[in-house]
Amino acid sequence: MRRFEEYAGRQKKFLRKLAAPFAAFLKRFHHEFFTLWEDLGLHVTPNHFYSPIPDTRYLTPDTCHLSLSGMDLDIDSQREYLDDISSRFKKEWEEISMAGHITETGFFLGNGRFDGIDALFAHGMVRSKRPGRIIEIGSGFSTRILSFAGKKNGGIDIWCIDPFADESLKGLYGVNRIYRERVETFSKDFFSCLKKDDILFIDSSHIVRTGSDVIFLVLEVLPNLKKGVIVHFHDIFFPMDYPLSWIKGEHRFWSEQYLLAAFLVYNKRFKAIFSSSLMGYYYPDLMKGTFPLPEELVKRIEHEFSRMFPGISWWGGGSFWGVIG
Repeated sequence: MRRFEEYAGRQKKFLRKLAAPFAAFLKRFHHEFFTLWEDLGLHVTPNHFYSPIPDTRYLTPDTCHLSLSGMDLDIDSQREYLDDISSRFKKEWEEISMAGHITETGFFLGNGRFDGIDALFAHGMVRSKRPGRIIEIGSGFSTRILSFAGKKNGGIDIWCIDPFADESLKGLYGVNRIYRERVETFSKDFFSCLKKDDILFIDSSHIVRTGSDVIFLVLEVLPNLKKGVIVHFHDIFFPMDYPLSWIKGEHRFWSEQYLLAAFLVYNKRFKAIFSSSLMGYYYPDLMKGTFPLPEELVKRIEHEFSRMFPGISWWGGGSFWGVIG
């Protein structure tokens, strides 16, 4: 079925007229029937000033850049860090790129989930920092590459917190605990076991809302982590906003990176290590030349990049790494 915006003017007018009585009913009784629709898997709320869902009719490419004022992201240090990591582990990245499936973990480049630049850099971080433990919020192909890197180090203890964790993760090297629960139901003290160079790897719901995992992690867990703990967020696109194609085309109304940005402003205790998006924005050629990816994957992601951020020369990812100071 075509989207409403794809219809011609007269067809739109007819559809608006047809839907108007139903819309009027929903507006009038949206409070009374809210939980009914909720039980059926829908949220029916008016489009008004207080809604957390943006009015997509007014979003333009001009609205899709974020101010980085007040954030100490130190792009030069990030570049130096990338140079150091790549000089030590690029050969291993090339082996991963050429190998296809890594049989013992099932990871492969081109998986479309945790992929490309972000996966290779995560491998390099684990190899470099040699964490004793990783607590992962979410799971999947990220777990597979973390497990692979941990085995290269000779040991790793991975705990996954994910209500939808795949059964196939059981038995992966170092994956010793899988909690099929929502992370926001945990005590913040649960994370006190993380020590210097251990990793809190966050790839969560990406949504800031009442009672959400993002609220719990940023406002309760992060401020109480020990010095030296490394933190990862995924799908963070500094200095851009979320892709318009996601918002208007796929109706993904994510908000995590806004809270992360606020967390970073004038924050002297949390130091940015590496943002694959920020580096891809300022140094696209360097990023493309640093990470050895299969040619077919390069073609696919270049097409995806042009869809996500049209008109911008960008060769990045969505991983944001920092450390508690």
